[in-house]
Amino acid sequence: MTLEGAGTGAPLAVPGSRWIDPDSEDMAAATAGQDAQIRTSLSSYKPLGGLGDPARLRAVVVAGMGGSAVAGEVLQAFAAPRSAIPIVLLNDGSAPRFLGRDTLVFAVSLSGNTEETLATASAALLSGAPLVAVSGGGELEALAADAGAHHI
Repeated sequence: MTLEGAGTGAPLAVPGSRWIDPDSEDMAAATAGQDAQIRTSLSSYKPLGGLGDPARLRAVVVAGMGGSAVAGEVLQAFAAPRSAIPIVLLNDGSAPRFLGRDTLVFAVSLSGNTEETLATASAALLSGAPLVAVSGGGELEALAADAGAHHI
């Protein structure tokens, strides 16, 4: 089977079907613009204080569900071979017994209302672990604000 338009940038036609646009979301342009996105992100970087002494960290926990868990997966893939401490991913609302002042916890939820992520974030705060909440608002933002934790 051959595809009409292949390699031309034009929508592809599969014989006997409707036209197929291989880049209907314009991902090629988004990918080409990544350098500008990274530069913008780096220019707005501000260090987070109050997270404790990095030399005392015994673990990093990233709590998130679905697409929000990808941040932890990327961190774990990058850091695991380089880090002397474990990067632990949680997507079930659990609270490991090792949570405490020497565990840095990231709670990630786009909506800010994911029940499992909120449960882990609450347990982290109760244990005295430093928390960085990453959300688009919701209960997670309010939880972080009430506890004096960081919210991004």
